Amino acid sequence: MLNKYMEVIISSKSDLVTFNLVAKLLLQNFEIEFISKTNGLDQSYYDFIFQKNKYTLHREHFIGISLLYEIENEDIVQLVKKIKNNILE
Repeated sequence: MLNKYMEVIISSKSDLVTFNLVAKLLLQNFEIEFISKTNGLDQSYYDFIFQKNKYTLHREHFIGISLLYEIENEDIVQLVKKIKNNILE
């Protein structure tokens, strides 16, 4: 069976300051816990569980900051709206 992955862009900025702010917002406001963290020079991947679904907070130098997830649902829409409202505006 193939898994369907979706990506939602949170910000076109890819700096570590913005990435860390998004990670902090997730920790504080959504009571998640990162289950794994991988950092490289141009990319970061932070995996977490939110409402029984696995997500990845992703930073890519050329793309920006995004959330990757396996299934499409309304939870992700609300999560992205809250992140954008609290950090990027």
